Amino acid sequence: MRRHQRYDAEQIVRDSGRAAGETPLFGPVLNIKVFDYHLDLPGIQAQTHTLATGPVNDLETGAFSG
Repeated sequence: MRRHQRYDAEQIVRDSGRAAGETPLFGPVLNIKVFDYHLDLPGIQAQTHTLATGPVNDLETGAFSG
């Protein structure tokens, strides 16, 4: 793990002196996930499905290919 990755959002909020949940720490985030939904293992064919994307406080958009 890189050094900057060890400084998580909770530590940033604590070090900034804000109360947790008071105001967002950062604005909208665009998270692009490109992967194949089809699994092809020897003798097994399957398809993955998105079950949950996690908590969203501001804006979420999704684009899925068939």
